[in-house]
Amino acid sequence: MLPGLALLGWGLVELAAELGFNLGSQKVEGKIVATAYFTGYSKSKNAAFLVTPVVEYKIGDNSYQTKGKYYVTESEVKISTTLNVWYNPNDPTEARIDNFRTDYANVMPLAVIGLAEIGFIVMAFILIKLFWKPKTLPLEAKK
Repeated sequence: MLPGLALLGWGLVELAAELGFNLGSQKVEGKIVATAYFTGYSKSKNAAFLVTPVVEYKIGDNSYQTKGKYYVTESEVKISTTLNVWYNPNDPTEARIDNFRTDYANVMPLAVIGLAEIGFIVMAFILIKLFWKPKTLPLEAKK
């Protein structure tokens, strides 16, 4: 039950952080200017590389860059593609890309798996309580 509570708590905390960022952020268009490779892959002819887009966005006269949180195959990232960028108006360097795998897609399973595990354990306790009848040994008759 403890792992279920931990997963549920972790998922809900991450989800709250993402929602909090999204509620206080502003949207601007950015353009993919490069790709960043996942550091665990070697560059060989036959390897499918995992990359994340590096997006440049402008706020006023200043340009900023951010990269995606999630890695995708090279074929999914096209240089010069326009994406939505959500940024913190108080700190424009803090930004997230909108179109490459939402944060919710990775956070929600944590909460769902944790909740399911808790549900299964509670259901097991209820079923045991309802249907388990301990065997009792017959008492010897008193003389």
